[in-house]
Amino acid sequence: MVVLLYIGLLLWSLVCVTAVQTLFNRQYLPFAIQQTFALNSISVHYFLRLASFLCGLDTFFRYQDIEAFYTNSGVFPSSLYTAMCEEMGVCDFDLKTGGTALTTADHCLHLSSGDLNFQRLLFGMTFALAVYNMRKPRTWSLAVLYVLLSSMHRRNHFINDKGSMTLRVIQLWATLLSLTFTEKEVEDANDAEDGESSTVSKTTEQTTPVLRVSTYTASAGSVGFIFQVGMIYWFSAMYKYAPSADDSWSSGQAIDLALRFQAHSTAVGQFMLTLPPVVLVVLTHVSGALESVGPFLFMSPFHTSFFRGVGVVSFVGFHLGIGTTMDLGIFPIYSCALFVPLVPKEWWAYICCDRWGRKCSPEAMGGGSGEIEKSGGRGGRGGRGRGGSGGSG
Repeated sequence: MVVLLYIGLLLWSLVCVTAVQTLFNRQYLPFAIQQTFALNSISVHYFLRLASFLCGLDTFFRYQDIEAFYTNSGVFPSSLYTAMCEEMGVCDFDLKTGGTALTTADHCLHLSSGDLNFQRLLFGMTFALAVYNMRKPRTWSLAVLYVLLSSMHRRNHFINDKGSMTLRVIQLWATLLSLTFTEKEVEDANDAEDGESSTVSKTTEQTTPVLRVSTYTASAGSVGFIFQVGMIYWFSAMYKYAPSADDSWSSGQAIDLALRFQAHSTAVGQFMLTLPPVVLVVLTHVSGALESVGPFLFMSPFHTSFFRGVGVVSFVGFHLGIGTTMDLGIFPIYSCALFVPLVPKEWWAYICCDRWGRKCSPEAMGGGSGEIEKSGGRGGRGGRGRGGSGGSG
C-alpha cells in the first residue's frame, strides 16, 4: 500500500511539473510572472559545479573515518542499525517521538555490506562522480551522485547534522535544475572552444571563449527552487515564533541565549556578549524578520536583479554572521551555496568580464537589465539588448 502511495505521488508530481512547464514553454503566463521565477543560466551552471564540489568535499572528509562509522567492525554495524529500526522503531533516530520502522533496504546502498573494501568502492564512486560533475555536469550523473550521497548519509545518522541535510537539498536541486537548464543553455560558460560561443581574433587568429550571461529561463524547476528556498526560511520562522513556553524569539533573547552556550560559541560570539544587550535584541528581531519576509526579495517582478542581489547579500551575510559567532562546522557554507542560482547576471558580467578579463558578449556588458526574454527559451538573435523583444523592464 505504501509503495502504491509513493507511485501515485510521483505520477501526480510529474503531471504538475509537466503542466507548469507547458505554461512557460507556450507563453501562457504573463511576462511579469515568468520574469519573477526566471533564473540565470550561468548562475545555475556554476551552482551545478559547486554542488558537485561540496559533495566531493563531504565524501573526502567522511572517508577519514570510514572504518569507524561505515563498516561492521566500527561503532555502528549494520546489525545494530536493523535492531534499532525494527525493535526500537527509531530509524530516524528521534528518541523522543520515534519514527516509521525502516529496514536495511531504506534506500541505502552502504548498508548492503559492512565490508571495508565495499565501502571504499562506494566512496570512490561518489568522489569520482563529484569530480566528473565539477567538469561537465550531466543530469544522469548528478542524479546518481545524489543517490550515493543520500545513501552515505543514511548509513550513520549519528554523525549527520543540519549541514548534511542542506547538502542533500543542494544536490537534489542541482539535479532537478539540470533537467530544465540544459547543457545547450549553459554551453557558453564552458571553457571549451566551440564555434558559437567563441570569437577569433583578427590579429592572432586564436580562438577566445565568449561568456554570455544574459540568458534567463523560467521553468517548473526554477519555480520549485525559489519556493524551496522560501519554505526553508518561512517554516524556520514559523517554528521560532510558534506559541510555546520558550518565547525567546518573541522577547528578543534568542541570540543572547545561543551565544551563551559555550559548546558552540566562538571568540566572536563571546565578544558579542560584551556589547549592550539592546544590540542582540535588535539582531534577534532583524534575523527573524529576514527569515519571514526576506525570501520575497527573490520573487519581485520589478527590478528583479536589484532585489535578488539585495536578498543574496542579506542571506549570505546572515549565514556568515552565524558561522563566525557559533561553531557550526561547514553548515554556513552549505547555506550560502544555496543562493548561487539566484545571483543576478550583472554580477557575473562584472566578475568574469570586468575583473577576470574574459571576453563577454555585448549583451552581458550592456544589453538589457537581466530580465527574461519574452520570446522564451534562449530567444532570437535579435531579441536581446534594450531594443530587442526582451525589453529592459
